[in-house]
Amino acid sequence: MAITINIGAISYFIFSLITEGFNSFGNNYIFIGYIIFTTLTLPNLISKVIFRSRIVGITSAFCYLYYPAIFLISVAISKAIGISLSEILPFGTIFNVILWNILFMLFILLDEKRGDYSEEIIKNLLSAMFPGILVSLFTAIFIRDVNSVVALDYLQHLTVANKIFYNDMICLLPGQCSNLFLQEGYTTFYHIILGFQTTFIQTDSVKTFYVMDLILPVIASIPIYYIFKKYTANTMWSQLGVLLSLLVFVMGGYDFIFFIPQTFALLLFLMIFKDKDLNIWQLILSTLLLVGSHFIIGTFLSGLLWAKFLIIDNLKNRKEVKIYYLILLLSLFFFVLANIAGFSVEKLIQGDSVKVIGSLTNPYFPHNLETYLKILGPSWIIIVLAYFTNLFERDNNKSSIISATFIIIGTICYFLAPTYANKFTIGIGVFSSILLISFISNLNWKFFPKLLISISLAGIYLVNFYVQYNSYLTFYTQSDGTVSAITKEDQAIVTYLKENPTNKMIISDPYTQLVVASLTNTDTLEAQYMQLDTRTNLYEYLKNPAIETYENLLTSTSFPSDDNFCILFTSRLYKSIHYEDTAWMYNIYSLNINNTEKIEKVSDELIKDQLRTKRKPVYISDNFVLFK
Repeated sequence: MAITINIGAISYFIFSLITEGFNSFGNNYIFIGYIIFTTLTLPNLISKVIFRSRIVGITSAFCYLYYPAIFLISVAISKAIGISLSEILPFGTIFNVILWNILFMLFILLDEKRGDYSEEIIKNLLSAMFPGILVSLFTAIFIRDVNSVVALDYLQHLTVANKIFYNDMICLLPGQCSNLFLQEGYTTFYHIILGFQTTFIQTDSVKTFYVMDLILPVIASIPIYYIFKKYTANTMWSQLGVLLSLLVFVMGGYDFIFFIPQTFALLLFLMIFKDKDLNIWQLILSTLLLVGSHFIIGTFLSGLLWAKFLIIDNLKNRKEVKIYYLILLLSLFFFVLANIAGFSVEKLIQGDSVKVIGSLTNPYFPHNLETYLKILGPSWIIIVLAYFTNLFERDNNKSSIISATFIIIGTICYFLAPTYANKFTIGIGVFSSILLISFISNLNWKFFPKLLISISLAGIYLVNFYVQYNSYLTFYTQSDGTVSAITKEDQAIVTYLKENPTNKMIISDPYTQLVVASLTNTDTLEAQYMQLDTRTNLYEYLKNPAIETYENLLTSTSFPSDDNFCILFTSRLYKSIHYEDTAWMYNIYSLNINNTEKIEKVSDELIKDQLRTKRKPVYISDNFVLFK
């Protein structure tokens, strides 16, 4: 069946190429989905066919390094023959698709000769992906709007791929290519993979992000399934475990909701974690891989691998296991109580970061506890029951010990409250599900009681997932009810700048800058991360255009030292001035998505002062006036 589906897809692409031409692929959902699926699963085929290793494991994780390698080869070719990266990189994506198909056919045709039957592996893969397909269908039908982009992270990271493709920029860190990064949190490992799915092949980025969010759960279900199969050796329990894992919406962690650097690190971690008994050299290399994918989350996940290697794997008897469980529990109580008493890394150590942002990034007691409990909802009751059962029972279940360790260490990091502490809840869905499945499957109950509790759990998780996801979408809900980061009004400026590209920096409100930077490859003043003093000075100048306020604007943080910039007056800025809505000036994350307020009139004073600086107004739409 897998071969038939693939042949059908290729036949469809050939037919589309003949009838509609190559340009039609950029907006074709099937083509976009095929590119995403083949890109994210090619490392698994490389692992299996070329290295003759497991289709999911440490080797498949390291095979993602194929993408930086093929990118560097593309750079070398472009330098050698004197062509731009925008001319060579599309062939890289096409080569990836061709390689995927070659390896897939070799996997099917040659595996039997090695005694490793591809038919059985494909059966396992289909079993693994089935829960992911169900979750994606539920999300597409009941939660997401078509072509909705609901993660500003995508727009931010797209700017790096754009700079590589359009400007021939090569960078190890994203901040070397784009000015949209306050801190360097990762290498461009992720951005190269993102580029091969979007900019490098010139697919519609909005459609790509939407389809990516629906395909990611299907891809992630593969390593999750193999992890559960390792511990349960049962297909149905493994599928239930995958379903529960995917139905956890982790606010801030976004486990399998969005394909961003931290979730990419989690995907690599799960592949590595699936392998048993890693040696010290494999752990060292895995640490380098994970840290390279995300400096903070990669380090956190690596620490869990080392904890398993140094501590959990060396627990020899029931007494040691019991002491270990007690230490975990006491540590959890200590740090939670410390947080309740007012301790916070963010408050005590990271004051400079908080000052730049404009406010604390974490909720505090009791709101942080409430937020944390919402992650799993009522199922926390069963998880606590499972923990104490494991504490007092005689069976030393390693999967339960590992899961409890992961959950508690993540919880401790959350309550230590460094900036963006909710990121440390990443992975809690998988490991809480392992703990639950291990607990339920080992109950001395008959089939039907187990079936009933399994169905109930799935229902609880589904409802909680729906509620949490929709709560998250509140920020992206526009005034007309549309749920997306991209408004229809913003399309006017995107179209204008694509048709009239400029090398001048665009100065505007933070949200518009992000849209402009990501969708038109136009430089902006740090986009959504425009500094607070710059926001204030921009507001003051637009409200009271004069030489003094203009000079204050020119001396703002990160403002270009030359005169090579344009001011884009938007409905967002007009509304802010008209209604004195200044919240966006005091918090770097205070952004206004709506751009519906029509600009009734641009003040004569602003036009006059801009003419003084030799900038004339260009009326693009009811929502945009560009001074250039």
